[in-house]
Amino acid sequence: MYLTSAAMSDADFLHAIENCSYPIEDFHHAEHLRLGWLLLSRMDCGSATARAARAIRRLAAHHGVENRYHETITQAWMRLLASHDERDFSEFLTLHGDRVTLDLLHRYWRRETLMSDDARAHWVEPDLESLPPVKTRANLT
Repeated sequence: MYLTSAAMSDADFLHAIENCSYPIEDFHHAEHLRLGWLLLSRMDCGSATARAARAIRRLAAHHGVENRYHETITQAWMRLLASHDERDFSEFLTLHGDRVTLDLLHRYWRRETLMSDDARAHWVEPDLESLPPVKTRANLT
């Protein structure tokens, strides 16, 4: 998994996302995951998920691609990230980067469920298998 934002510090990356100065063409899956990981390292899963959703929606709207936002996918990745306890995002990518693709979500949702308009607009519970439990991060600040 290629991280376009690898040269940026965590603080600079978060700032660029939240003030909408991050280039949308560089905001790929790895950047979505990095955003989620950083927020989860700073706050509980519910707060981190809400903040990530707001930031992604704002960034997308700022760049005129608000129709790309997907609520269930955003929440799913946040919950999946929150089920991990690696020390940092780099370790997470090293151990799991090749497996964190959309295919992983199809373990939990049927393709037609996940790609539905309802799932795009609202949280839809998994219809194949429950998501793993959320872990409490020891490094919350």
